[in-house]
Amino acid sequence: MSSVVQKLESKINQVMKHYEVPAGEDNKVVLKKLLTKIEEGNTKQQGKGKIFFLSPVYRIAISTAAALLLIFLLQFFLSTVKISSEDLIAGSYLFPDESRVIMGIDSQISYPRYWWKREVKLSGDAYFEVNEGNPFTVKTTYGDIEVIGTRFHVKELSNGLYIHCYEGTIKLVSNKVEQLIPEGKSVKLLGDEIENLADTKISHPEIAKFNQYFSQVNIKFVVEEIEYFFNVQIELQDTTLKKHFSGRIYTSNCDSALQMICKPLNLKYEFDPKKKIFTIQER
Repeated sequence: MSSVVQKLESKINQVMKHYEVPAGEDNKVVLKKLLTKIEEGNTKQQGKGKIFFLSPVYRIAISTAAALLLIFLLQFFLSTVKISSEDLIAGSYLFPDESRVIMGIDSQISYPRYWWKREVKLSGDAYFEVNEGNPFTVKTTYGDIEVIGTRFHVKELSNGLYIHCYEGTIKLVSNKVEQLIPEGKSVKLLGDEIENLADTKISHPEIAKFNQYFSQVNIKFVVEEIEYFFNVQIELQDTTLKKHFSGRIYTSNCDSALQMICKPLNLKYEFDPKKKIFTIQER
């Protein structure tokens, strides 16, 4: 019996490995459809006019395989990815849709492993750059932030939230409060009350800025730090590998960071939009 179960389990694994959840569909709906198809397959087999008498061993094997399938399906749809700011070299992380988050100290996020919906649970402090697409929701203890495509900062306070929208429009939803927050506006949610804060013209919060000082550091290591922070790929031509960089890089923009490296070292950089790779080379 064990060999039968192992073969069935192997087939289940192969199917699950290559299965993708249809975009925009709820996990429970998709799970129900899969189980319905399995039941329909059994019904069709029974309706062909052939009756098979299975031995008790095979009946147990089939029941075990069905239970394994259900377990695999539940794990497939319900498993999550958890990321702590301590797990990341620069606090920066890309979601499956290439939306980006930068986490502050002692912060954590979690999201569905198979990204069947764009929903992130946040504990702590984080800045988000969300690509356009299906609705994107950030859930916190005190309320949820709903967006489509935008940039914003969310920070949990001792009894509420601080939220600033840098681009686009977001919506704050809590138990008794619902409010749109347009670009350039900040609010505090304290209990069930919203306090509108003074406007600011800053383009990024501090946690979204690359801020490091280097003293005669090989360019390879400087570039690696920038790659980690901005989640980009940068290639260095062989002739640049002996270069050393000194100075402070303080910016929220990858292009700006590369300019700060290249200008004093008499280098230049190019970006290949197809390969999504930056290349640094001699002028």
